[in-house]
Amino acid sequence: MVYADSSFLTSGYLRDAHIAAFLRRMTVRPAIQVTPLHQVEFAHAIHLHVFYKKISDKEAASAFSEF
Repeated sequence: MVYADSSFLTSGYLRDAHIAAFLRRMTVRPAIQVTPLHQVEFAHAIHLHVFYKKISDKEAASAFSEF
């Protein structure tokens, strides 16, 4: 089990510039421990992306449902 930074998780669900690293890592060791702190930080990151108009509400909803 690996403890991942929330920015790593966000990269995977928003498919940002770091998606290749996310996918590479998940192929090698797909098990990641997700804590309540990850959940809060993930939600905050997604909402910030919407606030700064980097993603749409629809994209945010998709990221939340996949997460």
